[in-house]
Amino acid sequence: MKGRISSREWAEGLNRAAESSGRPSAVVAGAGVAGLGCIRSLEKRGIPTTAIDWRSWELGLHSRYTQPLVLSNPALTPSDWLDFLLEAGRALETRPVLLMAADAPLRLVSAHRGELAAHYAFCIPPKKPSTC
Repeated sequence: MKGRISSREWAEGLNRAAESSGRPSAVVAGAGVAGLGCIRSLEKRGIPTTAIDWRSWELGLHSRYTQPLVLSNPALTPSDWLDFLLEAGRALETRPVLLMAADAPLRLVSAHRGELAAHYAFCIPPKKPSTC
């Protein structure tokens, strides 16, 4: 697995992947078993994928069908994920689909859905006053 890359480098990689495949990219937030299932399903359809997780041992980060990215734990340092995704989002040419395959990224995206929706396409339940 590669070392830490900048958000701009990551965005450039997503842009190249989308351009070469002719399809929008997908970002899978959470690379455990659920994330690995997403990665494999997307690969079968020719959709370039990046997996993001904070646990470097998760299976999805080691799949040959994705570009792995390890960030800090979004439950402990949500600003690291948010800053990275927003900065990268500004450099993206197309909006990739953002799929949440773990609870911590889901909470982060839910809390910052307005900011992230300008750069990523995602579908999550409406935020209820008593949750997130």
